[in-house]
Amino acid sequence: MKRFNKKFSGILAVTSIILTSLVVLSFGYAKKEEKEIKIGAILPLTGDAAQWGIPPHKGAELAVQEINQSKFWFIRI
Repeated sequence: MKRFNKKFSGILAVTSIILTSLVVLSFGYAKKEEKEIKIGAILPLTGDAAQWGIPPHKGAELAVQEINQSKFWFIRI
């Protein structure tokens, strides 16, 4: 009986490894589409709290410009 359990456990382990490998490797073959990525932030741009919202807003705009001008075409925003 123990021999059957060891054989069954071995077959189950190998099958699990193969299925897991197939699932993980299949993600690499998924169709990759370039789409627009939207980035949002809730920032106060007017009123008394604008002093806290305008600098991050300008920083985000600068980051988008730098990414879009970078040599890495695959991370355009």
